[in-house]
Amino acid sequence: MIQAKKFEVVNDEGKVIVKLGNLVGGGVDNGILVTRKSKGQTLVELGVIEGGNGADRTQNGKGQTIVELGVTEGGNGSVTTKNGKGQTLVELGAGPDGGFVTTIEILPLLTICVWYQLGN
Repeated sequence: MIQAKKFEVVNDEGKVIVKLGNLVGGGVDNGILVTRKSKGQTLVELGVIEGGNGADRTQNGKGQTIVELGVTEGGNGSVTTKNGKGQTLVELGAGPDGGFVTTIEILPLLTICVWYQLGN
């Protein structure tokens, strides 16, 4: 058995491209996995969010989150996609009455939101 507080994979230049460790906050100690480009930009973060639920955040290498997989306040699954400006474009998830899909069209002066409830 190998045990460590943190494990890092480095490239030939010594830059960390994968980090496996812990994230301490709010009195809780949770695991986290981070992958990075050779220049240091984060690409994927897998970990635990507030409330003890799992989460996955995928970034575009420029520091902007593009996809988030996680858990809603009610404990159901959710998927959110965003554009390079951080604006939400699509949300898929589950609510108390069934699944939902939200699409958002962002225009210069208007945001159009279409919400569709699946189920009952």
